[in-house]
Amino acid sequence: MEAIAGDCRMQFKVHPPEDYPAFVRPEPDQLVPVTGLAPLLEQVLSAADTKSGSTGVKIALGQGRIRLSASDGRRLAVSEGAADVPDMPEEVWVISTQAARQLLPQLR
Repeated sequence: MEAIAGDCRMQFKVHPPEDYPAFVRPEPDQLVPVTGLAPLLEQVLSAADTKSGSTGVKIALGQGRIRLSASDGRRLAVSEGAADVPDMPEEVWVISTQAARQLLPQLR
């Protein structure tokens, strides 16, 4: 790939789109109802560092439970709640603190 701006020319090495995994959108029957997610998220965001861009919220879901955790490097906040996924093996995701803060008003 080549980018040109005025007299400046830059060449970038890029991978073809086929080298990247396809993004799979969940089907409606794959959505998991979690009651009381907003209070759980509020609890862990209280410990998340607002100054650091490297923090995030870890979400572990499975075996009928959802567990959220976040840290600011000194404090660790963990909150748990029930989820309607009794036979699902545990899956783990990390979302940025900024994304979690943007999600919170939509959950209320």
